[in-house]
Amino acid sequence: MLCVFFVNNSIGQSCPTCTPDRNINLTNGGTLSAPSNVTYSTPNNQIFKFTGTGFYSWTTNNTVTLRGIVLESGVYMTLGSRNQGNTEAFSIVGVSATNRGCIIVKSGATLDLAWISTLKYVDVCVEDGGKIIFDSDDDRDNNARNTYTFDGVTINLQGPDAKLEFGDANINIVSGLDIVGWTGDLVCPSGNSPNPSSTGQSGNISWNSDTVNICAILNFGVLPVEYLSFTVNHIASVRSNEIKWVTASEKNNSHFVLERSVNDIKSWTAIREIAGAINSEMPQAYSYTDEKLPLAGGMIYYRLKQVDLEGKSYYGDVIAVRVAGINSSATWRVYPNPSSGNDIHLELTNQEKYQGESIGISPKSWGIGFNRFSLLKKRIGRKGLPQFAFA
Repeated sequence: MLCVFFVNNSIGQSCPTCTPDRNINLTNGGTLSAPSNVTYSTPNNQIFKFTGTGFYSWTTNNTVTLRGIVLESGVYMTLGSRNQGNTEAFSIVGVSATNRGCIIVKSGATLDLAWISTLKYVDVCVEDGGKIIFDSDDDRDNNARNTYTFDGVTINLQGPDAKLEFGDANINIVSGLDIVGWTGDLVCPSGNSPNPSSTGQSGNISWNSDTVNICAILNFGVLPVEYLSFTVNHIASVRSNEIKWVTASEKNNSHFVLERSVNDIKSWTAIREIAGAINSEMPQAYSYTDEKLPLAGGMIYYRLKQVDLEGKSYYGDVIAVRVAGINSSATWRVYPNPSSGNDIHLELTNQEKYQGESIGISPKSWGIGFNRFSLLKKRIGRKGLPQFAFA
């Protein structure tokens, strides 16, 4: 079981894109006590996006497995009907751990999970002012349908008013629940206690007397690493991204793994491992320059995986920067061009066009040559040389 919280500094940001299969424009919304009923044919394994205002309830006689749901501002959507029976109404499940589902709740929207017991391989994002409710309101003795299972789920709370509200919910964490953006600090006094109190709130997470196992979440509020910042800056002159982060404190911190994904937040690849400070109560600064950017450009996402001395790992915030594409028809690229005396970068951009020939760089007074195919990039120190532009 892995359940992690990170204090989020991305207040006010928008959630990443979750591309829907079906766009639904809702009309004639009801009230909270009498929502308008909606239903849709062949919904399985699709991502639904709802736009409109008012209160709506999507009920079903058979289990529906969605791949995701997006709620625009003004939509209050209840999935399932409370006390409607023993058949699970809704599950939201991604295809796999890498091909994930998604839930986006925009500011001013509410997703009420009344009869949904499974979230698996799903990335959830709640904008500041949005809310997700986990409340089955099961009034039967055996509580047969109030279990909410989290299996490989990430939840990103985008601000102090991005809220998770637990009611009649038995929290069951299988292989992972990572929550970014919790603003509270309450830790349960005992790992065996199901709740710290009968009803309570810690930051933007709340619960009541019917909530079971809320401590499975709150007990992980104490992190091995506390972050002060995590930023990325694109340097167009050398076409690289500079990633920086600062920790306020570290406890048993072995190392960080910087991961990158291009144009989505699903296809993560480790690009660098950086040693941590082990134990520190003082701010520690780290940085890495990503020079191997895709030629086509796009939106480049980064996240940190922090690994402690026992091998346990914890994920932090996701940051992003847009990078312009370059002409990939050329064989070589030299930058910056023109240069003002700093380092010059020579980069092979098209491996198929390079036939192993020697490469010469003019003027000849400082020219060099090489013919090793494995050498894809070389720094050429030019400090002290006059300004020079490549033709």
